[in-house]
Amino acid sequence: MADDKAKEGAAEDAGKKSGGIMKPLIMVAIGAALGGGGVVMMTKPVEKHGEHEAPQPVMKVYHHPDEMKYVFNPVMERGSTTARIGFKFDYLVEEQNLDRAFQSVKVRWDLAKDRCIDVLTQFKSKELKTAEGKKLLRRRLVDELTMVFFPEELQSDGSKARVAVIENILWTEFFLQN
Repeated sequence: MADDKAKEGAAEDAGKKSGGIMKPLIMVAIGAALGGGGVVMMTKPVEKHGEHEAPQPVMKVYHHPDEMKYVFNPVMERGSTTARIGFKFDYLVEEQNLDRAFQSVKVRWDLAKDRCIDVLTQFKSKELKTAEGKKLLRRRLVDELTMVFFPEELQSDGSKARVAVIENILWTEFFLQN
């Protein structure tokens, strides 16, 4: 009798296991069939009417033809050093604002030269001789020239924006003499 009960219990367990696995699979198959899984429907594409997004402005990098040249004395602990530095610059501007940006550079040229001298004379001779020092000087000049040439202007929506941004400084001359 114990053997019969063990066999019946094993048969019931086997039925439960196969039924237990099959029930979720059957339910998934029925749900997919009723839900339209795997069914392709051909419908006419929906055309969107209404507001279109404004076209993105075309940005252009403009190379300014005029060169800024400086001869100055960098900061020294002792002795004296003379530096001669010249550079040109590129600025990023929307194509429609190119004339406005060029006029802004032309009007503020003297102020920019003054600010560049302030930046240059703050650097030590040791700093200007290293690659890291030149990178730092370039970054400071880019920031300073952007602020001078293209000040932030109040927009119609209340935000502030610049006509252009200085993109890069291109050294034309970089000479230090002890």
